[in-house]
Amino acid sequence: MVFDPRGSRRLDMPAYLSDLLLAGINSEITIYQNTNGYSFCMKQKLNNIIKNIIKNITKNSEKGSHEMEEKAPKYYLIKKDIIKKIEAEDYIAGETIPSERELMDLYKVSRITIRKAVDELVMEGYLYKVQGKGTYVKTDENSHDLFAITSCTEDVIKMGLTPTKKVIVSQVVPADVSRAKALGLLPGENVFRLGRILYAGDEPLNYTVTSLPYHLFPHIEQHDYAKESLYHTLETEFGVTLCKARRTIEAVLATDEIAEYLDIEEGMPLIKFGCTTYGKLAGNEEEELPVERFHCYYRTDKYKFYIDQVVPGPDLRRK
Repeated sequence: MVFDPRGSRRLDMPAYLSDLLLAGINSEITIYQNTNGYSFCMKQKLNNIIKNIIKNITKNSEKGSHEMEEKAPKYYLIKKDIIKKIEAEDYIAGETIPSERELMDLYKVSRITIRKAVDELVMEGYLYKVQGKGTYVKTDENSHDLFAITSCTEDVIKMGLTPTKKVIVSQVVPADVSRAKALGLLPGENVFRLGRILYAGDEPLNYTVTSLPYHLFPHIEQHDYAKESLYHTLETEFGVTLCKARRTIEAVLATDEIAEYLDIEEGMPLIKFGCTTYGKLAGNEEEELPVERFHCYYRTDKYKFYIDQVVPGPDLRRK
C-alpha cells in the first residue's frame, strides 16, 4: 500500500502517480511503503521515477507490438508497409507501384501473398489496377460532388481528361413497373432506353442505363448519343430545364455483364446510383415532372464522391 506523504490518506498507484505529476517534475518526494511489517524511506527526484515508468511502458509496448507482428500474416505486414509508403509519398498518387515480381523480390514472398496484399489494398481504396499497365496509387483528383446535377461528360472534362461514349442500347421499349412508377407512367407505356459506357481517356469509368418518357420526347432515339449529350438534347430540342434530382446510392458487386462493360473482374465492388431527375418543360414552367430515371455503375478504383456540408446559421442551430 502507498501513503501520501502530504497526509494520511491511502491512494491506489494510478491516483498517486497523478498526484506526483501535479507536484512537478523536479520536486523531491518521499514514499512510505509497508513491506513485511517494516517501513523504509526513499527520497528520489520525480523525473527519474517518470523516466523509469516511461522506459518500462515503452519496452513492454514495443515487445507486445513485436510479438503481434511476428504472429501477423505476411500479406498483412506487406499491406501495412505499402500503406506507410503511400502516406510517406514514397509511392506517388497517380503513379504505379512496383510490379508483382519486384514486390516478390523486395519482400521475399510468393506471388499469392503479394496478390492478396495488393487486392485488399484495392478493395480498401488505396490502389487501383489498369489491365496491361499495372497497379496505381489512387488519387483524390477524380472526385465528384454528390449533390451536383451535371452530365457525366462534364465531370470527365473537369478531371482534365477526354470523354468518349459507347452506346450499348438505344431503343424504345415498354416500361416495367419500377420505371413506370418513377416516371409517373402506366406499366407498358413506352420509354426511350439508352445504355452507354463513359470513357475517361482510354479507360471505362461508368455504365449508365437511362429511361425517359417517350410521349414527352418523341423521336429522341434518332440522335447519335455516342457523340451527342443527352442533357443538351433535352434542353435545346425539347426545352427542358432541369430542376432537381432524387438519388440513391449503394455498394454492389459487378455482374459479368457490367464487369465486361467496365473492363474489370466480376465481383469487383461498384458504386451504384439510382436517380430520378425532374425538370420543367417549355410552355409548362410551373410544373416539375420526372423526365429521367437512370442507374449508373461507377468503378470504385477510378472515382470518388464527396459531399460539401455547410454549417447552419445560429437560428437553425437553435432549432
